[in-house]
Amino acid sequence: MQRYHNLDFLRAFAMMMGLAIHAPLIFWQPDFAKVFGIENIAPAEEWMNVVGRYISNWRMPLFFLLSGFFSVLIIEKKGTSKFIKDRIIRVGLTCLVFSSLYDIADGSFDFTTQHLWFLYELMIFVFCFSLLYRFQTMKHLLNKQISTRILLILFLWLGSGLITRIGQWPRERLQT
Repeated sequence: MQRYHNLDFLRAFAMMMGLAIHAPLIFWQPDFAKVFGIENIAPAEEWMNVVGRYISNWRMPLFFLLSGFFSVLIIEKKGTSKFIKDRIIRVGLTCLVFSSLYDIADGSFDFTTQHLWFLYELMIFVFCFSLLYRFQTMKHLLNKQISTRILLILFLWLGSGLITRIGQWPRERLQT
């Protein structure tokens, strides 16, 4: 299988942007600082909020997009069954173990994924994608060429959705 170094760089860049949005969380939600014994912390400046909202709008969708791209390559090389088995071990087991550790740490045992929501969601995508791929539905869609006009419409549609969300994060996400 060919190595896509440019996509490796893109994935690493998105990981670094994760640090950029998680590091100032304590300033976006000053009550969170009290958990660590920090009192009277100044709230984040608006430019930090704008940068955080911008990065949050594309970072996790980018990870899922890259995951889908590499999933097709793995399925083509190893087959659907081995792909599902590999993902259950690497993603599902990780989600189960660390979600359980979160439950033990907070004493609630409510089986929520909390900060590991993306692993749970990724497993849902893995199962749905594998099922569609196995029944050739997704394979036919992936082998079709998409016109530039369709890509432009899709880009504008997704871009408009991101722009409308800019004012909603992080305040609405952190208050839930």
